[in-house]
Amino acid sequence: MPPAAASVRVGSKIPKMIGTTQMGTIKLHDYIDGAWTLLLTFPQDFHPVWATELGMLTKLKPQFDARNCRVLGLSVGSLKQQARFLDDVNETQDVQVNFPIFADESGDLSRTLGLISPSAPVHGSEHFKLPYSAAFLLDIDMIVQFVFYYPVAVGRNLYEV
Repeated sequence: MPPAAASVRVGSKIPKMIGTTQMGTIKLHDYIDGAWTLLLTFPQDFHPVWATELGMLTKLKPQFDARNCRVLGLSVGSLKQQARFLDDVNETQDVQVNFPIFADESGDLSRTLGLISPSAPVHGSEHFKLPYSAAFLLDIDMIVQFVFYYPVAVGRNLYEV
């Protein structure tokens, strides 16, 4: 179920966000830079649903590229946890994840997106978990065109995106 007071809704401009990824620091608005963008959230690392999703998303990335659509992820783990998880994904899914994934250990980016309550603990990923995963599609003007929420145990059908 979506958050009661989400700050990012269909028709709204995505807020400016800066975060660390396995590919370095990314400023969201600079990353989008005139392209459509698919932003997917991953509520935790080392989850079988997210491993298979990341594998499939990596395999489909050339199709997103052909449509001028950038791919970006957000995980609530630390960069160190994420690195271990991505190594596992690369090995088990026979891919090399080739798009940035924010390591949102503090939950600040998740709060900005309205995915967790502003009152949730801020002391690292072990203190909060996202209750669902989300997918945001942003147009070239950084306007949210759709938002999907998925239960944690249910994988996304990336072909429907």
